Amino acid sequence: MFELIDLLNDWLADNPELRRIFAIWIRAVVLRRSWHAVVLPKIDDLKELKMTLTSRFETWVVRFVHAQSLHDVFES
Repeated sequence: MFELIDLLNDWLADNPELRRIFAIWIRAVVLRRSWHAVVLPKIDDLKELKMTLTSRFETWVVRFVHAQSLHDVFES
């Protein structure tokens, strides 16, 4: 996903309005696919979207690993 955002950002370097539209659309898709369980701030730029998603993914990974390790402890 991050590579796609980078490609879009490069391809649309001369069209900030289209970059903004793609950022809004990708955010909407992520929210819909997560059944609105994900909280993402309003975003106006592809770079901002990438930074926000990167931060969120890192948080989700940490939570998942923590939950998995707790699960393993209680299953033992």
